[in-house]
Amino acid sequence: MRGIAEEVSPELARHISSDTLLLLGLAFNLRNFHPDILFAVVVPYRLNEVIEIARNYPGVDWFEGKILAVTLTGERTELHGALAEDNWLPGGKASLMRTIEFLDAVRREHKIPFSAVIEKLARGNTDWIRS
Repeated sequence: MRGIAEEVSPELARHISSDTLLLLGLAFNLRNFHPDILFAVVVPYRLNEVIEIARNYPGVDWFEGKILAVTLTGERTELHGALAEDNWLPGGKASLMRTIEFLDAVRREHKIPFSAVIEKLARGNTDWIRS
């Protein structure tokens, strides 16, 4: 939760359960062989609420980036545009891509919409994913 507290908001981090933190993989930056652990976390707020919390209680490294949202349903033009931007840190981009792959795989396997996957993950129980 340190990254969320420092880069987004310590107030937001206080409201996130460690049960909703998902380790999705490991990536290596090939420029300097720096490893990045890829995580996803289910945040118990809507986008506008996250932005408001971050604005009112910013993390110490809040200046490093900004919160963006993309839709995972329908055409992915917005997502492709966001990923095409050149201001990404490799680990951040890898985390987003791996999270989308994970959510899409779970959605397809269980034949449920993205919203249902996220709602189930928000409950903090991941046992259903393996069944």
